[in-house]
Amino acid sequence: MSLRSTLQSRWWTVARSERRAGRLIEDTFRDITYACRGLRAAPGFTVATTATLALGVGAITAIFSVANALLLQPLPFRDPSRLVFVWEDQTAEGYPRAPLSGPELNDLDERSARFEGFGAIWATTAALTGDGDPEQLRVGLVTTDFFSVLGADAALGRTFEPGDDSVDAPTSVLLGAAVWQRRYGSDPAIVGRRIDVNGRPLTVVGVMPIGFRLMMPPDAAVPDDLEAWLPLNRRFPEGPRGQRFLRVVGRMRDGVSLVTAVL
Repeated sequence: MSLRSTLQSRWWTVARSERRAGRLIEDTFRDITYACRGLRAAPGFTVATTATLALGVGAITAIFSVANALLLQPLPFRDPSRLVFVWEDQTAEGYPRAPLSGPELNDLDERSARFEGFGAIWATTAALTGDGDPEQLRVGLVTTDFFSVLGADAALGRTFEPGDDSVDAPTSVLLGAAVWQRRYGSDPAIVGRRIDVNGRPLTVVGVMPIGFRLMMPPDAAVPDDLEAWLPLNRRFPEGPRGQRFLRVVGRMRDGVSLVTAVL
């Protein structure tokens, strides 16, 4: 094909595309005009259509907000890249990702040199009484080092320390911001105050930040919206090895990779 033929062919292609684009624009304007006339003739349908579109956009925005919080934003903990979730491999029993028992957590603490520490949690419920109507809270029973391993600090007061656990029963409680706001009117003097949990007076040692969420794996069975935390009995590592209920988070030492951590 000659250069002239080639140029003519390209020109016809461009001209044909331009004619199609012009026709598309004309058709679009004609459709819009027709749609506007129809909407003016049926104002009730117009309102319903607009509301439906608004709900759809709102739902998409909400979904993106959740995805942004859980997938796109970094975890709200100190050096989150050094955190790992630890499972017990019980594939032979049908549980490739099983929780750990107290003795197994103790083994990790004593034998692993590549981790700074391991914190454990078990989600349950507790009754909050006094200062209003009784209510049931979603709580987490945790090791006293759970929040230090996680790299999360309290907004008021402090998180747990080794002396907060007790052989008999917990003596301290850490509140979530929602309970603090709803039940105690955001009173900063709540720290150091005694409140009744499960019929026992416990001392409030701190309040977690507004919006604090654990964001653990879905199959960990630990809700993101826990409302309070209590320390585990300090003798729980002496329990049966077959009693696996602890969800465990480990913090790798600085410079240790995930590959070397599991070797």
